[in-house]
Amino acid sequence: MGTGLGVLLTVAGVVVTKRSAGRLRVMADPVVRRRYSIIVGLEFGLLGAGAAVLGATGQYRWIAVWICFGVGVHFFPLATTLANRSLRLLGVLLVVVAAAALTAGLASATAPSTVTGAGAGLCLLAFGLATLLIGGRARAAANNPVPR
Repeated sequence: MGTGLGVLLTVAGVVVTKRSAGRLRVMADPVVRRRYSIIVGLEFGLLGAGAAVLGATGQYRWIAVWICFGVGVHFFPLATTLANRSLRLLGVLLVVVAAAALTAGLASATAPSTVTGAGAGLCLLAFGLATLLIGGRARAAANNPVPR
């Protein structure tokens, strides 16, 4: 169900993006693009290295927690870089999901990946839907200004 909703949201996002005029203003700045690339590159490198270490040491069950935590943390510098404060909330939510998954994995027989998959998936889906709806309203307001 979650995958199906995610696919539908992705399609809707692509359609809205293609229909919107121009590219993201913030990404037109080469300094911002460079910072974005550095943040994402560091994220991929650190998360990949951490996952490799966890896997190589037989601690593979914690890889999902590590990835969820790292993705959550990477939203903090992205919020500043992309001038989008709402990304901080998403970062907090994902870090909380990672902490819940770690706790559940240590205190019960529940697989940490179960908690991270459901929790992170719901957070990302909700955030994507909210962004799509709010972004759509903002574009509509910009295209149809209220007469004075």
